[in-house]
Amino acid sequence: VSGLSVQMNEGHTLEDVVCEDLELTGARAPVFFLHWNRDQPHARPTGAFRRVTLRRVRVITDGGLGSALIGHPENPLTDITFAE
Repeated sequence: VSGLSVQMNEGHTLEDVVCEDLELTGARAPVFFLHWNRDQPHARPTGAFRRVTLRRVRVITDGGLGSALIGHPENPLTDITFAE
């Protein structure tokens, strides 16, 4: 379903990532980022999801769901860049 999917839960950090020169063909949700805490008793605090750049990403599709970037209310996604 997703062309580029990054999901992080419970305390992990993702930062300083560059994805470039991608061609996503037939993906119903070309970009899907999820940063969440599943609210379980043992869960650690939400970490960080920041400084991610997508550069020269080409999407070829005949329709679908669209992209989704979902952050945690207490620690949202920050500094996400789409560039040519």
